[in-house]
Amino acid sequence: MIDRRRQLRNRHALVGGVRRMDRSGPEQKRLSPARQEWDVGRVWEHRRVEPRHRRQLHGRHVEQVLYLDRKIFAHDLLQAVARVNRTCGRKKCGYVVDYVGVARHLKQALKDYDGEDVAGALIDIGVELPKLIDRRKRAVAVFTDRGITDLQGQVDMCVQLLENLTIRADFINKLRMFYETLNIVEHRPEVPGDVFRDAKLLGFINKVAANLYRDPALNLLGVAEKVKALINAHVSARGVDPKIPPTKITDAEFEKVLQAQTSSRARAAQMQHAARYHIIGFSSQNPAYARKMSEKLEEILQRFKDDWDALERELRQFIDDLKQGDRNEFPDLDSNVQVPFVRLVLEECSKGREMTDTERRAAISATLEMVDRIRQEVRKVGFWKNQAMRDLLTRTLVRDLDNANICRPGGERDLAQRLVALAKENHENLKRL
Repeated sequence: MIDRRRQLRNRHALVGGVRRMDRSGPEQKRLSPARQEWDVGRVWEHRRVEPRHRRQLHGRHVEQVLYLDRKIFAHDLLQAVARVNRTCGRKKCGYVVDYVGVARHLKQALKDYDGEDVAGALIDIGVELPKLIDRRKRAVAVFTDRGITDLQGQVDMCVQLLENLTIRADFINKLRMFYETLNIVEHRPEVPGDVFRDAKLLGFINKVAANLYRDPALNLLGVAEKVKALINAHVSARGVDPKIPPTKITDAEFEKVLQAQTSSRARAAQMQHAARYHIIGFSSQNPAYARKMSEKLEEILQRFKDDWDALERELRQFIDDLKQGDRNEFPDLDSNVQVPFVRLVLEECSKGREMTDTERRAAISATLEMVDRIRQEVRKVGFWKNQAMRDLLTRTLVRDLDNANICRPGGERDLAQRLVALAKENHENLKRL
């Protein structure tokens, strides 16, 4: 037994036809930098195969590649493949290099299991290739079926089509399915070159639309990294940095973005969607003001929808108002702490009726007192984790609203709960002295 172990230790262990080298010797210098990141697995006994390459993720080694240079069958084969195929962090799958041809035994080994358990375990490349071509055609047809004949030269028209939410959703779904199949077969030589051309072009259209419409669904989260890298390289080559988010209206570069547009219509579209994105950004902290500005934006778009020069002029004024924030109507109040609560109370109390100046002043005064009370409570340690403390604050606000007599009858509790929810969204502002 000792002699046998000595023989195993002294001989070179071949896994997948690759000679295992001593990491401490001079041969280490001949390894490439990428290869030096891997550790080497071993063949311990006749029936056990360990993955050869391990990658360190989250502080522990994860098997990445398995080389097979001898025949294994049944559950031994499944166990070996399953071990390298465990996911971890950025690792979505493992890789098996089959030198012997044991892959043909996988189907026989899977017969020992129920059909539902192994459904989709093996993929036929002969089926995936036609599926890839079909899904590519479906994604391109989103534009060609609507009169666009040259995607390369009509990118702007493609992006304009995606302004329609129904068309945009259809495009996103079909593009994701196309990229999903491309990820499976992109390494195969049978894949036509025009498939990669269209994948890059559709990815560029998607990125331009994402920068314009600020729609998170256009970010293609979940697309395989190698497909995403292919798209990002093409997008960068065309002068768009895929890592830079869309320019906000408060950024100093926003005016340069507008000047880069070639027409009033393009500038108006850029301002329209940038303004919507900005309003969404503060809709949780100041919902009443966000609703007011959204309604004003829609009114401008409807009034000047056929006059692009006038629309551009009005949108510039609208964006200037947005940049100033919610300060003009209540100049004596803190726009980040007090104004969101005042607007919410006034909006609720004025539903179905017109408030007099006296009622309006009384509502503002009562709201400021409630804001002071809220600030005292939310500064307590663990307030948002303590249900009893939150319920007590809600009951106190109900009492304050009832005493002030500013709400419609029966609406005090609903408004008090909304004030507490608004306080949670503005917690950091409320804590400031």
